[in-house]
Amino acid sequence: MPILGTIASSYAAAAGPSFDSIETITVGGSSVQSVTFSTIPSTYKHLRIMGNAAAQGNATDWYIRLNGVSSNAYNWHCLYGEGGSPVQIYQAPSNHMYIGYTDNMDSPYRVGFTVDLTDVQNTNKNKTIRYHQGHFAADVGWTFVGGASWINTAAITSIEVGALNTSTKLTVGSVFALYGMKG
Repeated sequence: MPILGTIASSYAAAAGPSFDSIETITVGGSSVQSVTFSTIPSTYKHLRIMGNAAAQGNATDWYIRLNGVSSNAYNWHCLYGEGGSPVQIYQAPSNHMYIGYTDNMDSPYRVGFTVDLTDVQNTNKNKTIRYHQGHFAADVGWTFVGGASWINTAAITSIEVGALNTSTKLTVGSVFALYGMKG
């Protein structure tokens, strides 16, 4: 009688859609408050942003804005924790899509995050994201998960990612990568 692993290994995995690298932005020269992906081909159905960043200055929320819109056109929710009881926060309306928080990051600690944007070219529905972010600070690991919506049906043509606190800057060497799936 064959074992299940032997049976499973005899079948090839079906090829599915994959992500293509669109653009990578590395903060260089001097610190900045945000980075913007502005070369987004309309051939992609879904997008993914991955970041490995550090910030200097005060504590800050991390955010995304779409197509340069900074009005109260966004809603977001988040669940986060650091080992204790989780905390839930929500804001509507908002002038940004929230993708996590960090305390004062004047240290070697970095924030890692992934943001998925779905149906970015569909002009019949509002745009939505889901994200997860994590960082380690003051001997504590933090995890953030959540989602957000942009109350607008326009196709996404640019994505700004940054530190919401204007006195906080993304440090040199912070990396942000944009990927696309044609679907």
